[in-house]
Amino acid sequence: MSKRLPYDVLSYIAKYIERDTQLTCAVVCKQWTEPFLDAYWHYPFINSKALKSLCKKSNRNNVHLRNLHRTRGLTTYYLTEKEMKLFPTLQQIYQNINHVEYIEATDYEPILNTTDWSPWKSLRRLKIDYDYTWTELVRDILVAFRVGRHGAASRLLTTTGVLESVKEIAPAKTIKEVCFDNDSLSTPWMFYFACKYPNLQTIRFKDGYRSPESIEEDYEPKYYKDDLQILSCLDQFFPCLKSAHIFTESWNGWPFSLFTSSLKHFGVKLEFLNYGTNSFGPDWLVHSNRCLQPVADSVQTMKLDIAYADDNKLRTNDFNLYPSLVKLRITLRSRPRINIILDKCPKLRILDLSQGEALSLSNYAKHSQNQSLSIHPLRRLNAQSTSIHPEIFKYLSFRCQQLLDLKLCKINLIEGDWLKTGQLHMDMLFSQLNTFELAQIHFSKQKTFKLFAIAQTENTNTNSTSNTNTNTNPDTDINLPEQSNQPQLTQLKWYHVCLDNSSGKQKAAIWELGSQDIDFAQRYYENFPENQARDQAHDQEQENLPQPSATGLIPRSDWQKDLQYGVIIIRVKSVKYFIFDSILLKT
Repeated sequence: MSKRLPYDVLSYIAKYIERDTQLTCAVVCKQWTEPFLDAYWHYPFINSKALKSLCKKSNRNNVHLRNLHRTRGLTTYYLTEKEMKLFPTLQQIYQNINHVEYIEATDYEPILNTTDWSPWKSLRRLKIDYDYTWTELVRDILVAFRVGRHGAASRLLTTTGVLESVKEIAPAKTIKEVCFDNDSLSTPWMFYFACKYPNLQTIRFKDGYRSPESIEEDYEPKYYKDDLQILSCLDQFFPCLKSAHIFTESWNGWPFSLFTSSLKHFGVKLEFLNYGTNSFGPDWLVHSNRCLQPVADSVQTMKLDIAYADDNKLRTNDFNLYPSLVKLRITLRSRPRINIILDKCPKLRILDLSQGEALSLSNYAKHSQNQSLSIHPLRRLNAQSTSIHPEIFKYLSFRCQQLLDLKLCKINLIEGDWLKTGQLHMDMLFSQLNTFELAQIHFSKQKTFKLFAIAQTENTNTNSTSNTNTNTNPDTDINLPEQSNQPQLTQLKWYHVCLDNSSGKQKAAIWELGSQDIDFAQRYYENFPENQARDQAHDQEQENLPQPSATGLIPRSDWQKDLQYGVIIIRVKSVKYFIFDSILLKT
């Protein structure tokens, strides 16, 4: 069968195979040779030995030259100052590549004499890993920057000549994307980057893993304003930049707020931001907001990683206002208030939340029937590995009436009246969903729910708002109706997730309960505490209980054993596709 695979399929497979294995696959058969050799030579490594071999005029049978037509990118690393003189020859050989990963050892090559990328007209993506070493020239720049700090002389005036010499560097105008894989940053380095790569559209700074003890220089916050003034001396500061990956600060303490503030100073409108906090002190939110605020007005898509921050800070309104934000992905361990996120992101369409301790509402939102609310345009919400209070569903349903897709995965539902009734309510009477996905939903440390019931009020004769009470207020445009917590169980369709062995293989399946089974379940939950205690005691007495599958599912015939773990009761205006534990149920 593998011999009949077309070239495109083999090429796709070859990309995901380890480099050494690609050569082995290339000799399997004639059909495999080209796609696997193409993958192997697509992105070769050029070290000192390979560079010298390539540049020998007598060595025209070099293996790199024979496969030149396959190469679209290069990785070069740890070339000495002498070897760097051969770099123009390398550029002539590989004229059509578009991707370079370059590890620059600055102990060999001073920063002002680094590689000229302009001969590579086709180059579009550049990844630079600076092996950070304080060369004499870099040290001279830093010393010059510090002159006058303890005297009356202006720090900026003493460095005018140095700054002008940096501006004279030949810019690499074709480079559109750069990744700086380095633990330490400084203002002179950022000044240099802005001069060297003026047309960048994407810039990525990696959060390094170097221990603080290995950093030779730590940033001094008292010179923050001086550094802003130095960067403002540039003619431009990444004017084409649209996407940035940054952190609160580099490992040596250089604050990225200098970077974002300079973008604002030069009127650069950043559209995509990937931000991670790595400042763990009591003022982490102050530092984060200082970094994010300068670009908050223009950012449309943002990934926010604050997983290790103080778990109390995001309860407040200290969250920045993002008037243009359309897509937000947050990874955090704090306790976010969903209403604050919606208030601060009025144009948000897509929201992904993960690893939160408890997604809930602030006090004013809990009593929102007495408050003015505006309909929010959120269309998709994805929450995973977090805790949620059931009251959120009522709030979301009313506040986000344009919501189309809701996904909840690995969710711990907290509080509510589940312990008394065995029924956990998700009331979303205003929601007309396209997809509603639930997976691994549980209450506290209980087993995950395997029973659920759905009522679509749009398909009934009952008007979900006809018997509701609203609190009127002359200053209120929208009032949140009071919703009943007790659905009419006769309107519900009940389902159970079970283990199906009918095909000879174990798999998960969903079946709909009949009227007699529903009557049995309703009677069970009318006296839930006693029935649950009886079943739990009975399970403990049994020594040879059938073991559940790896998924925790039991056969359909034993469905009544899952009653003790409760039922999720969902009321929604309408839902087209319901997915429970990865099983599609078209409603």
